[in-house]
Amino acid sequence: MLAKMIEDHDTIRGIAATLRGFLNNDGAPIGPLFASARWTLTRHLLRHLATENLIFRDNASTARHATKPDAPDPFEQRYRQHIDSWTPERIDSHWPRYCRELGSILNTLDQRMAFEEREIYPRLTLGATALAAA
Repeated sequence: MLAKMIEDHDTIRGIAATLRGFLNNDGAPIGPLFASARWTLTRHLLRHLATENLIFRDNASTARHATKPDAPDPFEQRYRQHIDSWTPERIDSHWPRYCRELGSILNTLDQRMAFEEREIYPRLTLGATALAAA
């Protein structure tokens, strides 16, 4: 299961790198390739976060949310709000602002994944809930 979680991170990193490539463009490239990368990240990331939530709930003393294992994940909330608020039209109209916001989210995501791999994953015990989610 941990190998799958790290594999997810690698996939998410690859998608994030694709998105960063679009952010380096001068104009808003809201086309099929950008939209596909954006929604592919969303699909992979939200599935991964849901699996993590199950694992972390089973490992409350180890996970980030040790004091409140059922508390909402602030990063997930931030990402969902980002996706909800940035429509293709809004992205086109405010491309530089969108680039800054998405860049910040991707940087936070990179830091989060590195922290999890270094500090959390090595300490996890996979219980029945996590194994059922696999």
